[in-house]
Amino acid sequence: MGDAKRPIPLHEPCFSGNEWAYVKDCLDTGWVSSVGKYVDKFEEMLCEFTGVKRPGTGTNPMRWDEMIGQDAQKDYEKDELV
Repeated sequence: MGDAKRPIPLHEPCFSGNEWAYVKDCLDTGWVSSVGKYVDKFEEMLCEFTGVKRPGTGTNPMRWDEMIGQDAQKDYEKDELV
């Protein structure tokens, strides 16, 4: 690593505002998940920013195996974005 005094990290979290309080709230309430009030707030803000009605946050890859092979709940048009 040359003359570096210490390793240079790829990413160091920066808690300069309310970030620590938000992370602590998630941990304290057990909502470290793909759902919860912060996900809802994020989706709401994303709607406002992008102008779309339902931006969604995607499906957690840990649940893909549960979904593969299941029947869709609606009929999708060819090339329709899912």
